[in-house]
Amino acid sequence: MRNVRALIHGHLTLAVAQQRGNVFYIDTGGWMVGEGHFTFVDFASLELIRGPDPNASAESLRNR
Repeated sequence: MRNVRALIHGHLTLAVAQQRGNVFYIDTGGWMVGEGHFTFVDFASLELIRGPDPNASAESLRNR
């Protein structure tokens, strides 16, 4: 899509986030305990960042 910086999609669960041009597919199953993880997008750089899985404890996140 021209003149659009980024389109960010969910609801199509993938094992790994993907980018096709300026379209980002970020639903990596962060809601699926034991299977998925969260994916975040840095809006300044449009970098995809792998987040924690749904089982991550607050303590393990502090020690990253």
